[in-house]
Amino acid sequence: MDVWSIVYHTLQLFILHAPHRDPPIPWQLHVGRFLGALPICITALLAFVRIFPDQWNLMMLRLPWKHGHVVICGLGEVGFRLAIEGRRRKKRIVAIERSCPLEARHLMREQGVLILDGDAADEGQLRTAQVDRAEFVVASCVEDETDAAIAASVDKILASSAKSGNALICRTLIRNPYLQRLLSKQKFFNTSLRRYRVNFSDLDEHAVAARQALVRHPLDIRHVGQNDETVVHLS
Repeated sequence: MDVWSIVYHTLQLFILHAPHRDPPIPWQLHVGRFLGALPICITALLAFVRIFPDQWNLMMLRLPWKHGHVVICGLGEVGFRLAIEGRRRKKRIVAIERSCPLEARHLMREQGVLILDGDAADEGQLRTAQVDRAEFVVASCVEDETDAAIAASVDKILASSAKSGNALICRTLIRNPYLQRLLSKQKFFNTSLRRYRVNFSDLDEHAVAARQALVRHPLDIRHVGQNDETVVHLS
């Protein structure tokens, strides 16, 4: 066989299309065929992840053993800050936003946040975000009514889900104090569903900003140990 034929048949190995050989085929040849194609397969996978990061993250999210991510509904001022903070803490973030600005979308993608385009109150979008396997849900849209609808949709999804898991908290941003009191007192949600709870107190905009400021600039300049009697006062 001439040199060019050898080169040609070698290249065929890399696309899993080697010349036909009658059995028995040596095991060394089998190993060589697959090892030859392995670099191309890895390169193709890395290229797919690089070019289509959202599709890849969505595929990973659908794996049955994947759980414990955070679903953020609405990438407004509060949702955006929480997404950045969550990534800083190495959390997997899935955001649902109807109209995310291009600049914010690029930043979220660089941070590794998966963005689903659509209505965050839509059950289909929440199911795509695998909300029933999330660690917690954040409802931080602009309209209070939308955030209340999101909490109700999550309630409905969990009530109809056959999956059992850890308790899920929906941190819901309600800016109107009257509506917040009304939702807190009335039984708008399935109170018999033990694995679901709606929290209306965690997402006050000023409280979130204050917590982030204290995390980045702690009051105990010299770290206070667990058994230290020193007490830090905020006034």
